[in-house]
Parts: sequence; C-alpha cells; structure tokens
Amino acid sequence: MLLASPQDYLYQMKAQTRSEAKKRWKDAIKDKWNNVCAYCGENHDQMTLDHIHPQVLGGTNETTNVICCCEDCNREKGHKNWEDWYIKQFFFTEDRYDRIKEWQRVKSEGPKKRLVRGSKGCKTRIVITNGR
Repeated sequence: MLLASPQDYLYQMKAQTRSEAKKRWKDAIKDKWNNVCAYCGENHDQMTLDHIHPQVLGGTNETTNVICCCEDCNREKGHKNWEDWYIKQFFFTEDRYDRIKEWQRVKSEGPKKRLVRGSKGCKTRIVITNGR
C-alpha cells in the first residue's frame, strides 16, 4: 500500500519506527514504478528516489512529489526544473512525461489519519480525515 508520506505509515500503524516507515514508503514508490527510472525508463540495480520539485526550491516530501529514478538521472537533474530538464534529454518520451504528470495528481491509498496531541488534560488520539 502506497501512502502519502513516511509519517502516514506510523500513523496508520503499518510500521513501528520512523526508519521502518521511511523504508516502507520508499519501497512502495519504487514498486509502483516497477523499479524503473521515471525519466529514462532504465532499470538499474540501485534505484533512488527523486523529488520532482526539489525540496530546496520548496518541494514537499509527499508521495506525489517523489518518483523512482536512476542515480544518473537524479544526479544530472539536480535542482533543475524537471520539465525544462526532461524535455531536453535524448530519452524524453511523451508517455513517461504524461505518467510523471499523472503521478503528481495521484492521491494516496487508504484513509488519512493524523495524530492529534492532547492538551489541557485531553488524551492524544488518532483522527481519520477526508483529504489533506
């Protein structure tokens, strides 16, 4: 199951620790992309994750902003605007471009749960929300 962020794996009790939650989240993203680079379409032994909109430019650490990527493409793209960079690559295809654009719109699976910390005598509780 692919959730919106590593924290959701903790909130929904799919993982016991933050490191396990992050690993499950990363593995789920790679599985959704069949361990193939979203940009060049290659399958390498060591696939990485790339923030479509770089975090240093305000990108989030949400599933819709993170894709499976080979190390070469990740390094080459760096902090560049992904569309400007990708369109100039010799391996550019409309199909992969459209799939990345669709990925940015995809909602994660399952209900959203948030941990609400108690205050003024109220207990900490988990709340199911509709959306973000």
